[in-house]
Order: sequence, then C-alpha cells, then structure tokens
Amino acid sequence: MKELSSIDNELFDATFRSTYPVLCMHAHQMLGDVEEARDIVQSVFISLLARETPPESNLKGYLYKAVHNRCLHAINARKRKRNSIKIMTFLSDETAFSYPGEKEEQKNLKKLMESLPPQRQKAMELVFFQQLQYKQAAGRMGISINSLKTHIKLGLSSLRKSILTR
Repeated sequence: MKELSSIDNELFDATFRSTYPVLCMHAHQMLGDVEEARDIVQSVFISLLARETPPESNLKGYLYKAVHNRCLHAINARKRKRNSIKIMTFLSDETAFSYPGEKEEQKNLKKLMESLPPQRQKAMELVFFQQLQYKQAAGRMGISINSLKTHIKLGLSSLRKSILTR
C-alpha cells in the first residue's frame, strides 16, 4: 500500500470529518440498519486509503457513488439470501411450518423440481430431501463435490427464477 503524504492525510481527515455523517445517513436511508451503514461507509474510506492513486476529481462525488453502489450490492445480497432461504426451507423441511396454502406451494415446488434436468433434480433431492452431506451425495451420484455444488446452484437458480416470475 502506497503511503499517503501528510498533505494527503490532512485532506483525507478533513474529507472524512465532513462527509462521514452525510454518507452514513445516506447509507442508513438505503439499508435501514445503522451498523451496516457505518460498516459500508468505513469500508469505502478504507478502500480509498488502499488505492494507489486516489480519484483525481470530485472526491465527495466518488465517495457518495461508492457508498451508494455498495448499499445496492448489500440490498441485492439480502434479497438473494432471503429468496434462497425461502426455497431451501420448502425443499428441506416439508412439515416444519403449516399454513393455509402450504400444501399447494409444496406441490408446485415439486412440479418445478421435476422440470429440472435429472442430475440437478437428483442432487437437490439428495441434499435437501434426504439431507445428505455434500460428500455423501456426490459419492452416490459418482461426481465430484464441486460438480454437486454446481448442480445445486444451477437448480436453485432455476427454481428461484420460476418462483419469482409467478
């Protein structure tokens, strides 16, 4: 990491003091979580320090855009995680929770699973329904663990797309 000169440190300190609160408020508005907002803003400042060459023009604009983009990334990661949890809950535990319409959703999900290619279908069946470990499931299928993970990833992606477009 290239050392910043004392002038650069002074500029950095002044920029940090003047923009940190505003950037935290912006991130908090986007995320709804104060701690996550602070973490994102701090990580942007850390990445700014780690850069070999700082942005040459409009440092405040750069910081605002970097925080904004990281917040969007965090929001998208939350959505992906929520959707995966929803799908995996249906796949792994058919009787954990019972609510009106659950049986219908499970039938629809099983129908969607049947539309997957046989290898993906079998990989998901072994891991989610039979609850085998990846190593055991890969052994039964005669494939590597990484291939099994790929089948599961692609299967979940297909199911996610099908469920979310309904």
